[in-house]
Amino acid sequence: MSAPLQPKSSNIQALKPVAKPLGQILLANGGVSHNGLSLALNQQKTTKGPLGEILIAHSLSPEISVIKALAAQSGKAVADNSNSAKPFESDDPIYWITQAMMPWGKDGGHWQVATSDQSRFEKQRRAIEDKLGPASMVWASHAQIQARQQKLFGAQLARHAEACVPTEKSCRGLRFTSSHKALRWAVMAGLAAAVILLILLKAAHPLFILCLLLVMCNLIVSTLLKAMALLFALQSPQPSKKPFEELPDVVPKVSILIPLYREKNIAAQLVANLEKLNYPRSHLEVILVLESHDTQTRACLEAIELPKWMRVIHAAPGTIKTKPRALNYALPFCSGEIIGVLDAEDAPEPDQLRAVVTRFSSVSAKTVCLQGRLDYYNPQSNWLARCFTMEYASWFRIMLPALAQIGFAIPLGGTTLYFRRSALVELGGWDAHNVTEDADLGIRLARAGYRCAMLKTTTFEEANNTPLSWVQQRSRWIKGYFMTYAVHMRSPKTLRHDLGLWQFCGFQAVFLPSLLMPLLAPVSWSFWLIALGLVPQESFGVPAPVLIGLICLYAMAFTLDLLISALGVFKAGHLRLLPWIPSQYFYYPLATLAAFKALFEVIIAPFYWDKTSHGNTLKRDPKQPRTLV
Repeated sequence: MSAPLQPKSSNIQALKPVAKPLGQILLANGGVSHNGLSLALNQQKTTKGPLGEILIAHSLSPEISVIKALAAQSGKAVADNSNSAKPFESDDPIYWITQAMMPWGKDGGHWQVATSDQSRFEKQRRAIEDKLGPASMVWASHAQIQARQQKLFGAQLARHAEACVPTEKSCRGLRFTSSHKALRWAVMAGLAAAVILLILLKAAHPLFILCLLLVMCNLIVSTLLKAMALLFALQSPQPSKKPFEELPDVVPKVSILIPLYREKNIAAQLVANLEKLNYPRSHLEVILVLESHDTQTRACLEAIELPKWMRVIHAAPGTIKTKPRALNYALPFCSGEIIGVLDAEDAPEPDQLRAVVTRFSSVSAKTVCLQGRLDYYNPQSNWLARCFTMEYASWFRIMLPALAQIGFAIPLGGTTLYFRRSALVELGGWDAHNVTEDADLGIRLARAGYRCAMLKTTTFEEANNTPLSWVQQRSRWIKGYFMTYAVHMRSPKTLRHDLGLWQFCGFQAVFLPSLLMPLLAPVSWSFWLIALGLVPQESFGVPAPVLIGLICLYAMAFTLDLLISALGVFKAGHLRLLPWIPSQYFYYPLATLAAFKALFEVIIAPFYWDKTSHGNTLKRDPKQPRTLV
């Protein structure tokens, strides 16, 4: 173990504070040009942010020059980074990370605490000395502090990332462990044997009728929900499109988390997409979260000169490897009061963050999450991409806004999400073991009494346009819905109490049809054989009233689906897709295949994350559609 760091007074000590403004010190030291300082001062008038942060964020001055100038101005030392500090052990690493400070070493009997924010150190001095004893401040760059924090606290952060959501609210509480593999295989074998036995015993008729009744119930619920959604969509006023959103007087800092895993094909494009964001760079930080062993993505990013407001966090290895675990790992490193989540293939509208902060400034404190709309930039690549685009247009422009207006809990999407940091921390972040952590978080927010609202801003993504990749992605979503439903229905009474009767019913109306309809689709297909006269009605013993009722329900559902798809496609500006809407009925059987794969994985591999490949159609993307509403 190396000795504690001892500062070198010859080159890091400033004996006296320099009574000059920071800009003048930097000018005298050659740390900034006159033009650069002028630009930073003009920006400061708008954002009211610290001059040093503005200079660094806009690459007008090197970070080390700003740190040295601040040290000279304050008369305090710059932390010596030439030697390795004595490893610092803490039972509360989250505190040091969220405060952006780090015990650097001892100077005599005093701990030297490194920071790039003197005012924060002074505010936290009592808490720091309660933890360490006598302490003094030294200056260090944010990058230096975070590098040491990741090195020393990585293992602790990995454990915290996997368990920050309480066990009773997490999928890990369902106790799917590797030791139960034999049991899970036994369950699968038992289910198969039960089906075979029913057939051999000629008990298929009542079983088929039971399944048919379930189909009817689900059709009734989903049809009513779709009818309400269509009604709300038709009554919604047409919003006026502003060229940009005006920022509030006090500009909040926004942190955006973007987990990356094996994204060498798209990392460079992602950086280019984010550089188009129209938001003050001094109040924006983008954190790219990589798995520690993901060498291919790391090599790609190292070849790119990242802007100063963008940095990389390497998540230390853990027992699982999921997107929510990566988000939890990086959350303490965020300094923003608003936390955003984007995906690797995302291209957000340039004014998206302006829309976010403007909306947050105008809603109640109980509205802690904003869900933006998702769209695809490659709908014309093939038929599968067209269907996927139409599905997203219906979901994000018709169904989700309706759920929000009705007052139901929103099963969030995995990207273009923005949270008030305080609420996100209160809930413990994301469930690291849930493969649809977004939908789960939406329900947990509702159970805590918070609200989510839709945001009229769009992020463009790449649609999965190969059958295998589509099924893999969809099966992960359905598996996550299974697990989310199981977690929250552990105690229906408690869920009813937390959500209230209305939202509890909404939870059932959203989740049960999403899970049961694709699984029961083969029953529906059998019904059509009967309805078309290809199989005698008597062979399945289906009563005539049931048959007539199903025909009426299917006709209503078919009409509603057509209308919702047409309206969603129109609102998204994908007018060229209108003739393709009826073809979606050949698209939905893929969901059945994905549902049975998901059901199998729930039993065999519940926490397995089926990776989606990105960057397959970037070079031939068509022009982004014009968003109408």
